[in-house]
Amino acid sequence: MTIFTSSNSKNDDMIIASDDPQAIYDLQCYLGKHFEIKDLGTLSYFLGLKISSSSNGYYFSQAKYVFDLLSRSSITDSATSSTPLDPTVQLTPFNGTLGHSLQFSSHSSLVLFGFFDADWTGHPTDRRSSTSYCIYLGDALISWRSKKQHVVSRSSTESEYRALADATLELIWLHWLLTVMRAPQRSPIILHCDNCSAIQIAHDVFHE
Repeated sequence: MTIFTSSNSKNDDMIIASDDPQAIYDLQCYLGKHFEIKDLGTLSYFLGLKISSSSNGYYFSQAKYVFDLLSRSSITDSATSSTPLDPTVQLTPFNGTLGHSLQFSSHSSLVLFGFFDADWTGHPTDRRSSTSYCIYLGDALISWRSKKQHVVSRSSTESEYRALADATLELIWLHWLLTVMRAPQRSPIILHCDNCSAIQIAHDVFHE
């Protein structure tokens, strides 16, 4: 469910998630004593995300956000592009994927794991590398990033190790968040790496 809260200084939207209806009601009553609140009902739209559910799980879509973005760019009538794209294409409209959604299956395990990668001196002007990672909870992709690194790496191992560190930080935060949400991880989190040197450096050994 979603609720709207208002105080003298700001307004906020809030999601309440629980399998205990009484706990939800008690929290609503508590908030109602301190803030002006409005119950918006079952969660359907939040922070640019359209949320729907079925017996198979939850579906998240950014169709409205993407359409608004295309409208501001005046490219709603442009032809769609298939993927993977030509590497020389810098921007392409997403008209062909407006109806696509991320599925969070009700039958999937809540096991957290991730993949990461990095190029080396890939940027043509400043020679900085790019970090990329994607993190899954079961079958669902829940976090991803692709960003240029802040400094120039002197080897492919260095650029991969920087990407490894960034992905690890994200996994640590998600591990904490899942623990707070009462979905703790029962086994070590697996982070997939394809660079042998970065794996060796990550081992708990002494390096000079």
